[in-house]
Amino acid sequence: MSLLELEHIAKNYQEGNERKSALKDISLRVDKGDYVAIMGESGAGKTTLLNIIATLDKPTSGSIDLNGVKLKDLGEDEAARFRRKKLGFIFQNFDLLDTFNNRDNIFLPLVLGKVPEAEMEKRLKSIAEQLEITELLDRYPYEISGGQKQRVAAARALITNPELVLADEPTGALDSHSSAQLLELLDQVNRAGQTTLVVTHSALTASYSKRTLFIKDGIIYHELNKGDLTQKEYLDKISDSLNSIINQGSVK
Repeated sequence: MSLLELEHIAKNYQEGNERKSALKDISLRVDKGDYVAIMGESGAGKTTLLNIIATLDKPTSGSIDLNGVKLKDLGEDEAARFRRKKLGFIFQNFDLLDTFNNRDNIFLPLVLGKVPEAEMEKRLKSIAEQLEITELLDRYPYEISGGQKQRVAAARALITNPELVLADEPTGALDSHSSAQLLELLDQVNRAGQTTLVVTHSALTASYSKRTLFIKDGIIYHELNKGDLTQKEYLDKISDSLNSIINQGSVK
């Protein structure tokens, strides 16, 4: 069942007197329970695409539909409510507030959505145990490690039971051990049914996905499906394709 549908998305912007194109023609479908990685060189349009899906930006042309909602038609207030209720975000820089303890950082989207306190506590207990952050809840972001911050940020993204989790370079600021922990977590929640879309430069991060899309010059240039491949085989295939796109401009 298709959850997310993009049809002929284009995004243009003005740079001085010159009109440039960030996205030219992007069409894709993401089924419920899918796990999609988006890769490409810097400037390929990955983050622009993620921001459009996240309703943080609007396309110049084309349509985007998330579970029956036409995102392009949402007003600013409607888009803000939609993000709180339907989307979960995991950012490279965590976006945690140092003036709030970790518990309140996780609760923030629920507080904005006026979820009852008893329901917030019920959701937190389950997710904190899953992410092994129960002992961190009363501490502050500046008191914990980068890997722990990312788990707190993941809890904030997942506690709303979002229809779609969007992750922008989620392992970019982490060491190898913390990266492995987060990737295992994303894999775990996806296997439990969470639809996930990740923008990344990392072939290792992409190797946890079920599908990898390569963006080049504003279009989807190539796509890989994991299928029955082992993670190592899939990682090698992603690395080969990425190197081919960057170095030769074609996929072998």
